[in-house]
Amino acid sequence: MTKWSKNRFFNGIIIKKEGTMNRDKRHKVFKPQFSKDRKPARDSADFVAGYHPVREFIIKNPARVSKLLVSTRSSGLDEIISLAKANGVPFHFVPPEKLREIAGRSENILALVSGTPLLGMDELKDKAAALDKGLFVILDEITDTHNLGAIIRSAVCFGADGVVIQKWRAATLTGAVHTASAGAVSHIDVYSVPNVKNAISALKDLEYFAVGTASEGAKTMEGFVFPEKLAVVIGSEESGIRKTVAELCDEVVAIPQNKSIASLNASVAAGIILYAARRK
Repeated sequence: MTKWSKNRFFNGIIIKKEGTMNRDKRHKVFKPQFSKDRKPARDSADFVAGYHPVREFIIKNPARVSKLLVSTRSSGLDEIISLAKANGVPFHFVPPEKLREIAGRSENILALVSGTPLLGMDELKDKAAALDKGLFVILDEITDTHNLGAIIRSAVCFGADGVVIQKWRAATLTGAVHTASAGAVSHIDVYSVPNVKNAISALKDLEYFAVGTASEGAKTMEGFVFPEKLAVVIGSEESGIRKTVAELCDEVVAIPQNKSIASLNASVAAGIILYAARRK
């Protein structure tokens, strides 16, 4: 049984309405205030960090950015600051240690944002039904936020039409996921469903072919012809896709690999099978 993710929710950040503004010779310095009872958020959708994730978030979702925090020691961020100005996003220069305090790691830019709205089963069925050719990625209990972000990045890279995640016992769209995806989350629909088995069944009812992945014990993907309406099911690194999920798939394939090493990382496996599906 897959373990629950240790990276749990949430906020802990309390930004005073007016903020606390100090002046030095060059910049206004904004100082976020934190509650005394809770630590700063380190893995929540309350912030997005890093140049590309922040840039993509401002371009795609400017209304959901409440503040942009920029390190006083950073350079080369003129484009993002210009984007913030053009979209009415307030920005403040802060000492780098403040960004580290919020993000839990060294960052030169950080956006305080509202949570990402997730689509549901009805929207998934509507979109899938409207496509003559479709590719959806279904994630069975992927709990690692970095894996989720990397898989979403691959899904965008190879033209997938959506990513399906499970509401329970799985990672959701946190700040770490946005960062790991290098901003790709802003370029694809993400659907959150109570159980991915229902999503697989719904797509199969719409004539999608469900392909599960396995590290061993299945036919290899060499020579496999991927249908034009496809649902690719990826399982966790620890246990792969669940047996009941595999039983719903029309086919389960394995990626050929050297037997002397452990199975591939889930995000790497996803990238390989999505590439193979798109080059048909």
